[in-house]
Amino acid sequence: MNRRIYATSTLSSLYAISVVLLILFLVACDHTTSASFQSRTPTLGATAKGSSLIWQPTTMPTGAFTFAVAPSDGNVAYTCSVAGGAHLAIWVSQDRAAHWTHTATIPVQAGTTQCNVTVDGLQPMTAVVAVNQIKLGGNPLITDYTSFVTFDGGQTWRQLSPSYPYAVMQLSTRAGVVYAYLRYATGSPQNPLEEDPVLATSHDQMRTWQTIFQNVTESVGFGGTAFWLNPDSGAVLVMGENSFASSMDAGAHWATVSVPGYGAQASAGENIVVQVPAGKRPWHLCVANDDVTYTRDPQPTTLTCSTNGGQTWRPAPGLNLPFTNVKGTFVLPAGVFAVADDGAVLATVYGPASLDATYYCLMTNSEQWQSFGLTPGAVTTNYYPGPGSGVLWAAESGGWVTTDYP
Repeated sequence: MNRRIYATSTLSSLYAISVVLLILFLVACDHTTSASFQSRTPTLGATAKGSSLIWQPTTMPTGAFTFAVAPSDGNVAYTCSVAGGAHLAIWVSQDRAAHWTHTATIPVQAGTTQCNVTVDGLQPMTAVVAVNQIKLGGNPLITDYTSFVTFDGGQTWRQLSPSYPYAVMQLSTRAGVVYAYLRYATGSPQNPLEEDPVLATSHDQMRTWQTIFQNVTESVGFGGTAFWLNPDSGAVLVMGENSFASSMDAGAHWATVSVPGYGAQASAGENIVVQVPAGKRPWHLCVANDDVTYTRDPQPTTLTCSTNGGQTWRPAPGLNLPFTNVKGTFVLPAGVFAVADDGAVLATVYGPASLDATYYCLMTNSEQWQSFGLTPGAVTTNYYPGPGSGVLWAAESGGWVTTDYP
């Protein structure tokens, strides 16, 4: 399966990636909406009408290995490195990586090669850093992970001491209760990589856990999103192995949420984005499907959205751009990566080297995609809410930059 699942609003996450620098420029998308939401034929705006957005380059601490942005505040970021295979170094930024504070140097087991950061989806000052050993050509075992947690933005760290080995892949805290996607080690000498992916809660700052949902999808790793938690109502949406499930009572009872194309036989290129709503409003989900095996299909991407928690779905305009080179004309489908706080679906089309990535937004109930910029070479883009506005982070082989959205 080639599932690509992204969160927005309170729980979108930036994949842990090697540190780079980048300077980009783009133009804000138009917020004009249309009356109908039925057309499946994309219409691109002739011009971008928004005010100019200026990307700000980031700086990274020397030796930084991976970093992660706080899903609920795009201004807060953490990064880590393993020095000499024996010391874990951690830095925290409160201003979108313009400045960093070194918060800890923690002794770890000799031979440690990798660290990963997972930031709480609702509490930016809570984060887990995990270290492990990766042997050449192999995958790390859950039993190799050692994890440390902070609840005060990195001022103090405590080693997690599980009675049974596990890794924290995603977490979010509400009203003192920590919700987390955990992967428990259940392997045997014959199958040491076997794991049990669950959604669990902790009422004692991650000292003990209670499983509330089993068989979470196994396609999500560090920095990915397997569940969403509404900070106001406490509703939970989680990706099961073959279906989505929703709970309105902290996991005591679950109901299946129908998501087009999601299941045991998911289509290649299935791409799902979710917006966590404020108050007691339902989930906003959008599903993009593209058949990557037929690049000459004039309409390889279709987009379907639901604004009532999956009860009903309506087709939205798909976004597919034609490109021409010496081999002829072909079509590249868009990859949706977020539903912003204003309800706009954000997408990226990756073209030939001369065009690279172009970003588009489709406002709620609109039939017209609006281009909001050309960013040469960008390969990763994520959206995060922020005080007063959202925050976009973008990257390429040259580096990371950030800007406000919209």
